Amino acid sequence: MYCMSTINIYIVLPGYTMEFHDLKDIMEEWLEILPRDDIIPRIQRPELTTRRANAIYGLRRSGKTYLSFQLVATPNTMVYINLEDERIPRNTSTLASLIPAASSILGEDKFWLIVDEIQSVPQWERWVNRVVERREVNLIVTGSSHRLSRSNLPKVARGRVRSFRLFPLSFQEFLRFKQFEVSRSQVGRGRTLAMLQEYMRFGGMPSVVLERSKAEKTREARDLLDVIILRDIIDQFQVKSSVAIRDMLTIIANSKLVSINQMYKNLVGVGHKVGKSTVAQYLTYPEFVFFYEPVMIYGESVKSEIQHPRKVYLADNIFYSILSTRLHNSWLFENLVFWEIKRRFPDMEVRYWNSKEGYEVDFVLLKNHRVRYLIQVAYSTEDRKTRTREERSLVKASRELGCKELLILTWDEEQENESDGRKIAYVPVWKWLLHDREFPRSI
Repeated sequence: MYCMSTINIYIVLPGYTMEFHDLKDIMEEWLEILPRDDIIPRIQRPELTTRRANAIYGLRRSGKTYLSFQLVATPNTMVYINLEDERIPRNTSTLASLIPAASSILGEDKFWLIVDEIQSVPQWERWVNRVVERREVNLIVTGSSHRLSRSNLPKVARGRVRSFRLFPLSFQEFLRFKQFEVSRSQVGRGRTLAMLQEYMRFGGMPSVVLERSKAEKTREARDLLDVIILRDIIDQFQVKSSVAIRDMLTIIANSKLVSINQMYKNLVGVGHKVGKSTVAQYLTYPEFVFFYEPVMIYGESVKSEIQHPRKVYLADNIFYSILSTRLHNSWLFENLVFWEIKRRFPDMEVRYWNSKEGYEVDFVLLKNHRVRYLIQVAYSTEDRKTRTREERSLVKASRELGCKELLILTWDEEQENESDGRKIAYVPVWKWLLHDREFPRSI
């Protein structure tokens, strides 16, 4: 365990400028206490560039810091700082002092500077732009804010930053964290399905995965949810009521579809004094910090798409486990598939589809405005009525949307059926999750 012989107490006042040696001491402290040798490599990773700043963004505690350490091959050429450290004043003068303080530690002309949660300091994008222009250091910045994403970068930083979104662990990464080797034997298949069951229930947040018991996993997840609500939503957006935000998230975790009007009625119905415009703002905040993602319907017109309720997928299955009062395997299963689609196809748009007759397709994948895949998620298709409904929905959507790539992801069923002249592949989700190709008809 790392211990400090001296404890320094910092009182941060408005306009306070941190002394150079204090900032250097904090950087050195972080380098000593952060682990290096026990980092479990992530499969999902970007290629670093030295010509621009590298931005890694995503949900809090999804592994952005550890991925940054993994990407810098030589640890003795990097310096790390977390700008949410309570001793550090969040102002532009702190940013201006980072490079001098870091260079005094390493004594190198060129090194990697990793800056965590950079969005917590105003005008960070101007500092990044200046660092990239001068090319004094190689830069990695991380954050839990959409402002670091490629489509939402502030204007001054565009062209200066290469952005990469990090998700919670994929199933392959989950197995790596659990030190589990996949086997093709019948026994091995059963053990793989048991691992998938755990992954589906408790998700892929690294700190949760590494906890041993169910109680510890739940406790860690509740702590994480509190931090996301209080620090990323309440503090950042200056929301007056944390209770209203928590109630809203609970309602979403127990709802199939979400709309502003219905959420307004629900919140008012439990005693919150909010207007529709406030509710509309509230619904954007969790998306901004990657806690969930809304999915629009694929409709006949833009107007109908905008007006129709959204499906909302929470960032990790563990949040359903602690927020939902009606936990269903089918919904956990669908949420798991959604995020794997987002990992594999970052350039594709994801929608859902409903017909006037009530047929529904879970996922419509589009690229360049053309429908590429239609995907159903069915935890079990043993019931003949369920199988017929899923196939009819795919066939109807296939004819209306002009797509012949039809897939049903199941728990553990593999075959190929033909329905009304359309071929439909049934693929076990565990095989698909362990496979690197797109949507093979057989594996």
